[in-house]
Amino acid sequence: MILYDFQCECGSKFEALARISDRTYKCERCGELASRLISTPRIKLEGWSGHFPTAKQKWIKMHEKEARKTTSE
Repeated sequence: MILYDFQCECGSKFEALARISDRTYKCERCGELASRLISTPRIKLEGWSGHFPTAKQKWIKMHEKEARKTTSE
């Protein structure tokens, strides 16, 4: 199940958990079928690099760990 936005002809706009195949959902206000909307994805990327916010820290930790291995050997 995925969270989708739906809009009904009565003007109601709401979110609901639905299957990918569900194109309509029962309106919470009037009970009629509401249509699924195309909406923007809810993700967060760093503006300057396009990578996920924790990617840089993971890269640093991984390289520090590798550096400790080679210096201790």
